[in-house]
Amino acid sequence: MDAALLARLSDPRAMAERERLKAEQRQRDWANLGYYRAANAALAERAADVVFMGDSITEMWRIAQPDLFEGGRVNRGISGQTSPQMLVRFMSDVIALNPRAVHLMCGTNDIAGNTGPTTPADYRNTVTGMVDLAEG
Repeated sequence: MDAALLARLSDPRAMAERERLKAEQRQRDWANLGYYRAANAALAERAADVVFMGDSITEMWRIAQPDLFEGGRVNRGISGQTSPQMLVRFMSDVIALNPRAVHLMCGTNDIAGNTGPTTPADYRNTVTGMVDLAEG
């Protein structure tokens, strides 16, 4: 990753501001259903080949490797997200884009308890829900 980008991302003031904005957003929209609303509407004219659904790892790929998300590959990562939040937004951020494939990256924030306690069965159920929707 570019050293200047890494420095900008790890700046304590920038990190604090991102956390403040995330907390504010969570109060208004727990699953971040509106996070990609405008971007999804802009894609309505063309189909997505692959949607990358995930957490901060996925979201940061857009910054670290922007050319990965060209030619029908769409990033729908949101930092800090857990699988229940992703399941809630799966219809609007994945299914509505009618992709041929979905790349799912989740679990780390579930284990961290970002949206409360979870169990392996809870995690399995939310991932199974997303898979069922994708296969639907």
